[in-house]
Amino acid sequence: MSNEGYRIAVVGATGQVGTLMLALLGERGFPAREIVPFASERSVGRELDGGLVVHGLSEESIRGFDLALFSAGGDISGEWAPKFAMAGATVIDNSSRWRMQDDVPLVVSEVNPEALAGHRGIVANPNCSTMQMVVALKPLHDEAEIERLVISTYQAVSGTGRQAVDELLDQSHALLHDRVLPSPREYAHRIAFNALPHAGSFAAGEDHTDEERKLMDETRKILEDPHLRHVRACAHRQRPLRGRQRADARTHRSRACSRAPARSARRHRPRRSPRRTLSARDRRLWQGRRIRRAHPP
Repeated sequence: MSNEGYRIAVVGATGQVGTLMLALLGERGFPAREIVPFASERSVGRELDGGLVVHGLSEESIRGFDLALFSAGGDISGEWAPKFAMAGATVIDNSSRWRMQDDVPLVVSEVNPEALAGHRGIVANPNCSTMQMVVALKPLHDEAEIERLVISTYQAVSGTGRQAVDELLDQSHALLHDRVLPSPREYAHRIAFNALPHAGSFAAGEDHTDEERKLMDETRKILEDPHLRHVRACAHRQRPLRGRQRADARTHRSRACSRAPARSARRHRPRRSPRRTLSARDRRLWQGRRIRRAHPP
């Protein structure tokens, strides 16, 4: 980093997460001298908010960065994260591609920052449900050694992607205005005003979805206890657009625990994010929902 700040690449800048990364870098005054957005070839040249212009990935364009924030999917991370690292950047990857790699640290800053020591240019962050949960679990596990963990998550449709968000909005609009309900495309059943006990996909011969498997495996790695024997997860997809996500965990401990770790877990729990302004389309949608509830047919 120079005295003027970091030079930062955001890979996947036009997606849901990449767009939010760019917004937060600006809102929080991160010490960046330059932020360069990267996306697929079809987005190259597109101007984003703040006048940032999208670049394409190439051996030349990735040189000279201090940090590279990745949220472009596992395939892109698998190909380009090592190239950014070889070019001198520290990569922070949001996909699942590197999380369970033995030589790549999986880090939650409030839980295991020491895992960053000796990283080789790539750092992974966990699934969002895992991230918020382990902040509370860590002091309990250190004190009383958790033996069994049963997890339920309720995840917003934005985790599936933009098309799922559009499907939710279209179905909600149809239900609220007594119109023909569009057929489900992204999900097996209607998602509007519903909750589906199925988030992610099943691999052949697997009895958990990939979302549930992430929770189980990543929790063991972050807590540095590969022998945590009984971890079970059930992931649901439900109707909030974004951010309204909850992880419920029931723990069984191998020995008695004082109140101090529980108080610590509560004190260090993730705080509620500041409210964000809804778009005009979202405001119309939720206003219609309130009117419908107040004046049922």
